[in-house]
Amino acid sequence: MKPRSSESPTKREVRVSVKSRALKSASYVKVTFGDVTIAGNRPSAESIKANIERSTDALSRIGKKLVKPGVTLSKKKGIPRFSADEHDPTIFVRVLDGHVDRGRMVNGEFEPIG
Repeated sequence: MKPRSSESPTKREVRVSVKSRALKSASYVKVTFGDVTIAGNRPSAESIKANIERSTDALSRIGKKLVKPGVTLSKKKGIPRFSADEHDPTIFVRVLDGHVDRGRMVNGEFEPIG
């Protein structure tokens, strides 16, 4: 979702509203978050309880990994790894099979320089 040009994504007001629709059924609702609206039947109490249990279990399994900063990328032969140059953010550094190249992306392709 692209913010309007006059709005800052960090200063944007978030509005949430939930409305029942009498024509469908008492369990039919519309939920709006900003510019997005989702409509459907309200989930049952059993479904909500089951989803809470599943999400709690999932969080307990990944809790330690969420606290650890950074990302681990495994090295694979023939697969390049890109990063930004420390001194010039317009330059990419490509590491491919132990060989390091500096360059730029031109039309989606890496072009080495110098």
